[in-house]
Amino acid sequence: MQLYTLADAEDLPAQCGSSLPYDRYSSERTRFTVGFASPMGLLLNCNHIYNQFIVIDDMQLTMKKLESKRLRLQSLSAYSRKMPSPVMQLLIS
Repeated sequence: MQLYTLADAEDLPAQCGSSLPYDRYSSERTRFTVGFASPMGLLLNCNHIYNQFIVIDDMQLTMKKLESKRLRLQSLSAYSRKMPSPVMQLLIS
């Protein structure tokens, strides 16, 4: 068994952002993105164990925010079903 850890900031990628393009699954028209740490985790080309911990400080506040976001997205999805896309409008007419 081999164990690797990140202990030095110099070992991290030079570019850091919420997501990076993953060319293998991207096309000219569609960009497929992955998290900036994916090459050091999920995209390793060997068998490995990936651990991720999510810490929620204030559960009630977090649940309130998630419920608010769910309701907003749900109302937007209902609105988008009522309004056909411009392409569909051209096909219909």
